[in-house]
Amino acid sequence: MLALEGLVGNGFLAVGVGIMSNILHILLVAQTPQQEEQVVQVLTKADFLPYCRHISQLYQLRAALVEKSWDLLIMADLRTNSGQDELTLAATMHLVQRHQMALPVVMVVDQLDLASARETIRIGVQDLLSQHDLQRLALIVERERYASQSRRQQQVDEALSRRIEKQSYRSQRLESLSMLAGGIAHNFNNILATMLGYTELALDYDPRHSANITIKYLHEVFNAGLMARNMVGQLLLFSRSSPQKRRTVVLDEMVEDVVELYRRRLAEGVTLRHHLAMKNVYVLADPTLMQQVLLNLLDNASQAVGVTGGEINVALDSLLLSADDARVRQLQPGCFACLSVHDSGAGMEESICERIFDPFFTTKEVDEGHGLGLSVAHGIIVECGGTIEVSSQLGKGSLFRVFLPVTTLSSCMEQDFSGEVS
Repeated sequence: MLALEGLVGNGFLAVGVGIMSNILHILLVAQTPQQEEQVVQVLTKADFLPYCRHISQLYQLRAALVEKSWDLLIMADLRTNSGQDELTLAATMHLVQRHQMALPVVMVVDQLDLASARETIRIGVQDLLSQHDLQRLALIVERERYASQSRRQQQVDEALSRRIEKQSYRSQRLESLSMLAGGIAHNFNNILATMLGYTELALDYDPRHSANITIKYLHEVFNAGLMARNMVGQLLLFSRSSPQKRRTVVLDEMVEDVVELYRRRLAEGVTLRHHLAMKNVYVLADPTLMQQVLLNLLDNASQAVGVTGGEINVALDSLLLSADDARVRQLQPGCFACLSVHDSGAGMEESICERIFDPFFTTKEVDEGHGLGLSVAHGIIVECGGTIEVSSQLGKGSLFRVFLPVTTLSSCMEQDFSGEVS
């Protein structure tokens, strides 16, 4: 037998019918006592245990939504309500969307009207029920409970996915740090061996011999110390721990100067060409470090073509990155200068391209390089708000592209952009 207990003073209505586990926490907004009793009867008959709170004022609704989570909100037809302090449809939905966006909302009306129903659903009401069709309320509750369970499961799955992703990132970071530590240890071991060896020779020096030998040994120790200091400086640039002295740089002029200087040191058989499609390209960067980036890329290209000779092409152009293109490169959409260096060397496998910017990673022979040039270039460019990427095919050379945000849109607006970023 249905037992009905009304806590009128506090605005509560609770129902108990034996032992049930399907407890529902429901907000009844602007419902008459007869309507509330009908709701309770329908849900109880469907084996639910409804715990209802009656809402007749806007402040009561706000307090209830802040107090706890609810399973369902059932409201009377509020479309005709008006006035600042009344429970209007707009005010009710505003509070729901602000405090409990996922809360299902059902409106009970005297008569369904298709035109007004569309407008009501458009502002967030999930279902409209006729007063004579309240039996469907149980089906709606079942549907919403299932949807809520699916959302909770999705949240659990997403949380697990984020956790796995975070662990994977941590593992990759530890692997990179391990490689970094190994590279540092290997290179410093070579430097220390040089310093200790020549120091030992100086200590064992026989005064009967010429003092010039001792001076020679000490020079070797000094040169090894300079190598160590240079390596530490590059590590600081890679880790972005060394502050950059950034200012406005005319990128096309800098590229022109570096290319002309580098052309003089090229081996025979190597051709260096450059094409600057843009003039007066202003970027915010450390000019000395930007020169180092281009020199590192040119060194890499020169070594790629080797002693057999080949071509190196340097180009500067402008790109207007769309939201999708920028997202792929983890940049902000807008106008970018694109500095590219392309060589006609042997090219690289994809596995090498994936690691090309890792510190101390190199495909060169021992004593031909320590594998910091490209990683340092990457650190410099990222610190300037840009990025650097590589593409390569075996037998077709390699292409490095540096993206840097320009400091003014004027240089971009004067360009004719045709095509998309590839």
